[in-house]
Amino acid sequence: MLRIFSATALVLGLLGCDPTNKPTMNPGQDCMQCHCTTDDTCTARALPWTAAGTIYPAYDSPAGAGVSGVHVMIVDALDAGITLVTNEAGNFYTAEPLTPPLTVSIEYQGADAGMLTQPTPAMIYGSGVPGKGVGCNGCHQPPDPTTCVPPAPIGGGLTPSGRVALPGAPFPTCGS
Repeated sequence: MLRIFSATALVLGLLGCDPTNKPTMNPGQDCMQCHCTTDDTCTARALPWTAAGTIYPAYDSPAGAGVSGVHVMIVDALDAGITLVTNEAGNFYTAEPLTPPLTVSIEYQGADAGMLTQPTPAMIYGSGVPGKGVGCNGCHQPPDPTTCVPPAPIGGGLTPSGRVALPGAPFPTCGS
């Protein structure tokens, strides 16, 4: 019996179906802090991503309010393209090799929007640490509701307006 349970747990873990660590885990957190290959802080180095994040209905949405079915299109510097679709937590991720800078856009129910800048590892992680991919949630965090100022991106660079939101989502207003 123990052998069957162990084999089942191993298969589920390998398939990404572990009930604790699954594709819907930690929406809004910077996936690349764990899903990397560089050092001992990469606790999920068995599944390193090259790009990952969460899509929300609004720039100031709470962490658990991700949107499923959003198409995330990424084209890298070598013109290689990939389209990802967000899961039920709003998460998307890929291990496909990507050469920065990246062009990123999203599409949802016929509406689309593109990122104004091309994210590079240096933009997000300061010195551009090899093995750390592009973690959209590392920069895109909701603004502080008391000041309407988004937190500074990791490593500097342009300050995003908040979470990655659906096309046409209104910007948060201060004092409301």
